[in-house]
Amino acid sequence: MSLKGDDVVVSTYSVVHDKKEPDHIQILPVMESPHEIEMKLISKDAIWKVLDSHKDVNLRSQPNTCESLNRLALYLALAQSSKESRQRYLASGRPIIFEKDSGLLANFMWKPSPLSMWQDVYGLHVKSVAMVTKDYHYCKVLPPYRAMEWVNVDSLRAFPNPL
Repeated sequence: MSLKGDDVVVSTYSVVHDKKEPDHIQILPVMESPHEIEMKLISKDAIWKVLDSHKDVNLRSQPNTCESLNRLALYLALAQSSKESRQRYLASGRPIIFEKDSGLLANFMWKPSPLSMWQDVYGLHVKSVAMVTKDYHYCKVLPPYRAMEWVNVDSLRAFPNPL
Protein backbone atom coordinates (compact mmCIF):
# COMPACT_ATOMS: atom_id res chain seq x y z
CA MET A 1 0.00 0.00 0.00
CA SER A 2 1.32 3.43 -0.90
CA LEU A 3 0.18 7.03 -1.07
CA LYS A 4 0.30 8.99 -4.35
CA GLY A 5 -1.02 12.49 -3.83
CA ASP A 6 -4.50 12.09 -2.34
CA ASP A 7 -4.85 8.50 -3.57
CA VAL A 8 -4.06 5.32 -1.70
CA VAL A 9 -2.74 2.65 -4.07
CA VAL A 10 -3.58 -0.86 -2.88
CA SER A 11 -2.49 -4.05 -4.64
CA THR A 12 -5.06 -6.81 -4.18
CA TYR A 13 -5.13 -10.50 -4.99
CA SER A 14 -8.08 -12.88 -5.18
CA VAL A 15 -8.46 -16.64 -5.42
CA VAL A 16 -11.39 -17.90 -7.49
CA HIS A 17 -12.93 -21.26 -6.55
CA ASP A 18 -15.28 -23.43 -8.54
CA LYS A 19 -17.44 -26.05 -6.87
CA LYS A 20 -15.71 -29.13 -8.28
CA GLU A 21 -14.30 -31.77 -6.00
CA PRO A 22 -10.53 -32.36 -6.25
CA ASP A 23 -11.00 -35.96 -7.42
CA HIS A 24 -13.63 -35.01 -10.03
CA ILE A 25 -12.68 -36.19 -13.52
CA GLN A 26 -14.19 -34.18 -16.33
CA ILE A 27 -14.20 -35.70 -19.82
CA LEU A 28 -15.67 -32.79 -21.77
CA PRO A 29 -14.73 -29.21 -20.92
CA VAL A 30 -17.75 -27.49 -19.41
CA MET A 31 -17.56 -23.78 -18.63
CA GLU A 32 -18.98 -22.91 -15.25
CA SER A 33 -18.81 -19.70 -13.28
CA PRO A 34 -16.78 -19.74 -10.07
CA HIS A 35 -18.64 -20.53 -6.87
CA GLU A 36 -16.87 -17.86 -4.80
CA ILE A 37 -14.05 -15.35 -4.78
CA GLU A 38 -11.72 -15.48 -1.81
CA MET A 39 -10.34 -12.02 -1.02
CA LYS A 40 -7.68 -10.63 1.28
CA LEU A 41 -8.18 -6.88 1.57
CA ILE A 42 -6.29 -4.14 3.35
CA SER A 43 -8.40 -3.11 6.35
CA LYS A 44 -10.08 0.26 6.44
CA ASP A 45 -8.11 1.13 9.59
CA ALA A 46 -4.81 0.43 7.82
CA ILE A 47 -5.84 2.68 4.93
CA TRP A 48 -6.85 5.47 7.32
CA LYS A 49 -3.42 5.30 8.95
CA VAL A 50 -1.97 6.24 5.56
CA LEU A 51 -4.66 8.87 5.01
CA ASP A 52 -4.56 10.29 8.53
CA SER A 53 -4.92 13.85 7.24
CA HIS A 54 -7.98 13.12 5.07
CA LYS A 55 -10.89 15.30 6.15
CA ASP A 56 -13.85 13.45 4.58
CA VAL A 57 -15.38 11.64 7.56
CA ASN A 58 -18.19 10.29 5.34
CA LEU A 59 -15.69 7.92 3.72
CA ARG A 60 -14.86 6.47 7.13
CA SER A 61 -18.49 5.46 7.68
CA GLN A 62 -18.84 3.43 4.47
CA PRO A 63 -19.69 -0.27 5.00
CA ASN A 64 -16.76 -2.47 5.96
CA THR A 65 -18.38 -5.82 5.23
CA CYS A 66 -18.21 -8.68 2.79
CA GLU A 67 -21.96 -8.22 2.41
CA SER A 68 -21.31 -4.82 0.80
CA LEU A 69 -19.02 -6.52 -1.76
CA ASN A 70 -21.80 -9.00 -2.55
CA ARG A 71 -24.15 -6.07 -3.14
CA LEU A 72 -21.54 -4.64 -5.51
CA ALA A 73 -21.54 -7.95 -7.45
CA LEU A 74 -25.31 -7.60 -7.97
CA TYR A 75 -24.91 -3.96 -8.97
CA LEU A 76 -22.28 -4.94 -11.58
CA ALA A 77 -24.48 -7.79 -12.84
CA LEU A 78 -27.44 -5.45 -13.30
CA ALA A 79 -25.26 -2.81 -14.96
CA GLN A 80 -23.93 -5.35 -17.49
CA SER A 81 -27.32 -6.92 -18.23
CA SER A 82 -29.58 -5.67 -20.99
CA LYS A 83 -32.35 -3.21 -20.15
CA GLU A 84 -34.93 -5.92 -20.85
CA SER A 85 -33.18 -8.37 -18.53
CA ARG A 86 -32.99 -5.79 -15.73
CA GLN A 87 -36.68 -4.95 -16.11
CA ARG A 88 -37.67 -8.63 -16.17
CA TYR A 89 -35.57 -9.38 -13.07
CA LEU A 90 -36.90 -6.39 -11.14
CA ALA A 91 -40.50 -7.16 -12.14
CA SER A 92 -40.69 -10.91 -11.72
CA GLY A 93 -37.37 -12.40 -10.69
CA ARG A 94 -36.69 -13.67 -7.20
CA PRO A 95 -34.15 -11.30 -5.59
CA ILE A 96 -30.74 -11.95 -4.10
CA ILE A 97 -31.09 -11.62 -0.34
CA PHE A 98 -27.86 -10.55 1.33
CA GLU A 99 -27.41 -12.01 4.79
CA LYS A 100 -25.09 -10.56 7.44
CA ASP A 101 -21.51 -11.86 7.31
CA SER A 102 -20.56 -14.92 9.30
CA GLY A 103 -17.53 -13.73 11.25
CA LEU A 104 -14.77 -16.15 12.13
CA LEU A 105 -11.87 -15.54 14.49
CA ALA A 106 -9.02 -17.55 12.98
CA ASN A 107 -7.62 -18.41 9.56
CA PHE A 108 -7.83 -22.16 10.19
CA MET A 109 -11.61 -21.71 10.52
CA TRP A 110 -12.02 -19.16 7.69
CA LYS A 111 -10.02 -20.94 5.00
CA PRO A 112 -12.18 -24.12 4.72
CA SER A 113 -15.52 -22.32 5.24
CA PRO A 114 -17.29 -21.67 1.92
CA LEU A 115 -19.55 -18.84 0.84
CA SER A 116 -23.10 -19.93 1.72
CA MET A 117 -25.83 -19.77 -0.91
CA TRP A 118 -29.29 -21.29 -0.62
CA GLN A 119 -32.64 -20.80 -2.28
CA ASP A 120 -36.13 -20.58 -0.94
CA VAL A 121 -39.40 -19.18 -2.23
CA TYR A 122 -38.17 -15.64 -1.49
CA GLY A 123 -34.97 -15.80 -3.56
CA LEU A 124 -31.28 -16.61 -3.38
CA HIS A 125 -29.69 -16.06 0.03
CA VAL A 126 -25.99 -15.18 0.07
CA LYS A 127 -23.95 -15.18 3.28
CA SER A 128 -20.25 -14.39 3.26
CA VAL A 129 -17.59 -15.79 5.51
CA ALA A 130 -15.52 -12.94 6.97
CA MET A 131 -12.45 -12.62 9.13
CA VAL A 132 -11.23 -9.21 10.29
CA THR A 133 -7.76 -8.58 11.69
CA LYS A 134 -6.00 -5.35 12.57
CA ASP A 135 -4.55 -4.90 9.07
CA TYR A 136 -6.62 -7.18 6.83
CA HIS A 137 -10.21 -8.02 6.01
CA TYR A 138 -10.78 -11.49 4.54
CA CYS A 139 -13.94 -12.20 2.54
CA LYS A 140 -15.50 -15.00 0.55
CA VAL A 141 -17.85 -13.28 -1.86
CA LEU A 142 -20.28 -13.81 -4.71
CA PRO A 143 -18.62 -13.55 -8.15
CA PRO A 144 -20.29 -10.93 -10.38
CA TYR A 145 -20.68 -13.58 -13.09
CA ARG A 146 -22.67 -15.81 -10.70
CA ALA A 147 -24.86 -12.80 -9.81
CA MET A 148 -25.41 -12.19 -13.53
CA GLU A 149 -26.49 -15.82 -14.00
CA TRP A 150 -29.02 -15.32 -11.22
CA VAL A 151 -30.36 -12.05 -12.67
CA ASN A 152 -30.68 -13.29 -16.25
CA VAL A 153 -31.62 -16.96 -15.83
CA ASP A 154 -31.97 -18.64 -12.46
CA SER A 155 -34.14 -16.02 -10.70
CA LEU A 156 -36.81 -16.47 -13.36
CA ARG A 157 -37.11 -20.24 -12.89
CA ALA A 158 -39.78 -21.70 -10.68
CA PHE A 159 -38.61 -22.73 -7.21
CA PRO A 160 -37.18 -25.24 -6.40
CA ASN A 161 -34.42 -25.35 -8.97
CA PRO A 162 -30.82 -26.55 -8.58
CA LEU A 163 -28.03 -23.97 -8.59
